[in-house]
Amino acid sequence: VEQQFENLNVIHLCCVTHILNLGVHVGLQKIASEVKKARAFSSKLHNSSLLLDDMKKIVRSLEENFKMPEIDVPTHWNSIYLMLQRFEKIKTMTDVLVARHPNLQDNYLTYAEHDILKDTIEILQPINDATELLSGSSYLTIGDVHIVMMSLLAHLDINSVKNVNSQVEVASAIKAKLEVY
Repeated sequence: VEQQFENLNVIHLCCVTHILNLGVHVGLQKIASEVKKARAFSSKLHNSSLLLDDMKKIVRSLEENFKMPEIDVPTHWNSIYLMLQRFEKIKTMTDVLVARHPNLQDNYLTYAEHDILKDTIEILQPINDATELLSGSSYLTIGDVHIVMMSLLAHLDINSVKNVNSQVEVASAIKAKLEVY
């Protein structure tokens, strides 16, 4: 055993999902104001029975299924992703709600902020899929981790050079953090 501790060929690997979590949190800091605004608006809807009832009426009139706004758990990055994804899915409903309740307008995301969140969801979706895959695997091998990480880095590379400024900032920040590990 003593020889193994002196063996410099031993490689220490960190928890991959923890590394992904750290990377995404760094990326999300680039759009912190948009995430904060989406969180506050979702929370306002989630906690108001009056607004929820009105949302249900809107959904019935649009002949869609009602989807409750998600509230994230800030320590779990994928709950932030799920909150943003749900926020995007209910955008039509919330647009109508804000039109009916003009007092909500100041707390609602602008079109530009919505676009930033939509672009961010596009970046985060494969990372969420990777997190679920790696977290749910009972017999994870270094080969599995290598393939997933190389795929994610390629995805982030592509998004780091797009013409969308928010995507470039978020993808570049996540990629830089992942490359540290």
